[in-house]
Amino acid sequence: VAGGVVMAVGVWTLVEKSDYISLLSSKSYAASAYILVLAGAIVMVTGVLGCCATFKEQRRLLRVVSVQGVVACNVNKVFCMPQMHKYPLSVALGYCN
Repeated sequence: VAGGVVMAVGVWTLVEKSDYISLLSSKSYAASAYILVLAGAIVMVTGVLGCCATFKEQRRLLRVVSVQGVVACNVNKVFCMPQMHKYPLSVALGYCN
C-alpha cells in the first residue's frame, strides 16, 4: 500500500504539476518525481513478491526478496551515510539527497 501511495504522489506530481516543472531552471524537481514513481513501483513489486513467496512457501523467492532488502539497505548506507555529518536529522528521517 505504501508503494502505491509513493508512486501515486510521483505520478500526481508529474501530471498535475508539469507547469511548475517547466518553469524551474533545475531539473531536480522532475527527477525527484520520477524517483518517487520508480521507488513506489519497486516497493510494490517487492511486496507482491514477498506475499506470493510466503503464500506459496517458496524458499527461493523468499531469498530473492531478502536479497532485495539487503541491497536496499546497502544502497541507503552508501548514499545516505556520507551525508550523516551534514544533516543528521534528515538522514535519520529518511530524507537523503
